[in-house]
Amino acid sequence: MQRLVVIGGGVAGCATAAAIAAAGGAVTLLEARHHLGGVAAMGEHATLCGLAPIDAREPVLLEAGLVAGWLPYLATALPRRQGRVWLWPTSGATLTQGLARRLADLGVEVRLGTRVTAIACRDDANAAGRRRIASLTLAGPSAAEELEVAGVVDASGQGISAAALMLPLSAAVQWPAYRCIVRLPSASGAAGRSARLAQLRAAQQASGGAAALALTALPGGDCWQLSLDVAPLTSCAVAAQAAGRVAEALGGELIACAISVAERDHGRPAGTLTLSELFGTRSRGLCWAAWPCEDHRAEGVQWTWPEGDRHGIPEAVVRLPGGPDNLWLVGKGMAVSQQAAAALRVTGTCLALGGAVAALARRWQQVPIA
Repeated sequence: MQRLVVIGGGVAGCATAAAIAAAGGAVTLLEARHHLGGVAAMGEHATLCGLAPIDAREPVLLEAGLVAGWLPYLATALPRRQGRVWLWPTSGATLTQGLARRLADLGVEVRLGTRVTAIACRDDANAAGRRRIASLTLAGPSAAEELEVAGVVDASGQGISAAALMLPLSAAVQWPAYRCIVRLPSASGAAGRSARLAQLRAAQQASGGAAALALTALPGGDCWQLSLDVAPLTSCAVAAQAAGRVAEALGGELIACAISVAERDHGRPAGTLTLSELFGTRSRGLCWAAWPCEDHRAEGVQWTWPEGDRHGIPEAVVRLPGGPDNLWLVGKGMAVSQQAAAALRVTGTCLALGGAVAALARRWQQVPIA
């Protein structure tokens, strides 16, 4: 059986690789960094989002068959309701370790520190006028090598496959996230909603141009996670200075800083599927999704909610226009409009969609290479 290859070890890539292995397929996961978790771990995600329908009275999983197996690995406590959605607590370390544990339990071959440098295609003998990926050229800890493949799932979030195939790419739009931990006085931490909003408005001014702020209570007392959106290409040092000003404005103390800025958006392959088309999909398609468009811009976070408690994801979302037949895209680098991507990159959707795409990719392990 020829191997399927998943490019990218974030939540979507790990979900895809795990589902392929669980179904008995041979799969190799490639990650350029030396740890798993992608932007979710780098950005110290404190919650798993998009797992339950919007406005659900109970935390019922929207796609239990695709995501339930991940919760013992990734969730650190029971879910809580916040506004219109349910959130499952987690942490960056839990994500990194939990993803690695489940892949190991399923026997997935994981190659860290390995990049794809070229993609070779050939004409598909089974479909005239069509192409398929035949092999990848890899650069890793050892010598460069060429790896023959049955198919490829690009979960890199950066359009690696589109760039290698010289297909059009869209520019990055969303602002990246910088997250740190602040200790606030007990009276400040217990403030009501109106007082909290007033504090955040004052902190926004103190941040010196950061796009948006959020405070998430952490277990065990007076510590909070501070989320700060910063302009693209902002360094960690500059972001940390802004976070320090915010902590001071809140009357608190900055006690832990992130070591990286988490890019929500590296750009993506050019795609035309709009947010309204996505939210208007009433059939399940590949799987159900339930999260608003969470668009982080210079003017702050803009939320656009779907009309229903869920919407379906059409197969077109995971295809690359003009790309080979045995290539699929998952995660934040899918070939869709920027706003559609901003509704699809949430962790719950990445877990479900990775599992759904695995079923599509598995079919290609039964297709002979001519």
